[in-house]
Amino acid sequence: MSANISFSLFEFRLRQVDEKRSPTVYFEDLQPRRGRRIISRMFFDFLAKIFGSKNERELRKLASVIAKINSLEPEMQVKSDDQLKAQTSLLKNRVEQGESLDDILPDAFATVREASVRTLEMRHFDA
Repeated sequence: MSANISFSLFEFRLRQVDEKRSPTVYFEDLQPRRGRRIISRMFFDFLAKIFGSKNERELRKLASVIAKINSLEPEMQVKSDDQLKAQTSLLKNRVEQGESLDDILPDAFATVREASVRTLEMRHFDA
């Protein structure tokens, strides 16, 4: 003997093992209800279209940093190799003086990008 009982998220199948025992729920018999899953997915897709996905929101936050890094590129291209090497100690000094890593990030990334272009002949992309 078996019976189907529906709850809000899952459908349980109860099996009568023995007439003396009460019905037992077997967890392998748990099945998500398909209709709710589709509606839930549609709802989250709708919200993602309005507010953007998590990735899109993170990219929007970083857009100003990327613009700052790109604006520093011509300045870094003009510097000699020795000046680029000295840039590392300048950045370390700025951190020791109390600037946060987020504050020096554009300068550091622009320096690394230019060093990469000169040594590896490969440019770090920016999205």
